[in-house]
Amino acid sequence: MTKQDFLIQLQRELNGNIGSQNASSFVEYYQEYIEIELRKGHSIEEIMEDLGSPRLIARSITEVFRNKERKIFKSGRQGNYGIWLKDAAICLYQKIYKKGREWFDQL
Repeated sequence: MTKQDFLIQLQRELNGNIGSQNASSFVEYYQEYIEIELRKGHSIEEIMEDLGSPRLIARSITEVFRNKERKIFKSGRQGNYGIWLKDAAICLYQKIYKKGREWFDQL
């Protein structure tokens, strides 16, 4: 696997799980890591073998990311993200209620 293939697959896996904005910082980290290892004289094959599957890395990052989010919400320190999530939940509830009400009224 080439460096570019690795980074593209990692980006794709992370985008689907934690969003592109969050994924970008992780992809940048791995890009820098690969560059540092290349400067140390390691071959791209060695680096790719040491890193392993980008899909497995993405799963690990996703799990840690989601656990961190859960801890933030449990601790009550969610700040703006928690407010946004609460507002989104209320908006979704209102849409569902409205659709349910429309359906019920048609009966």
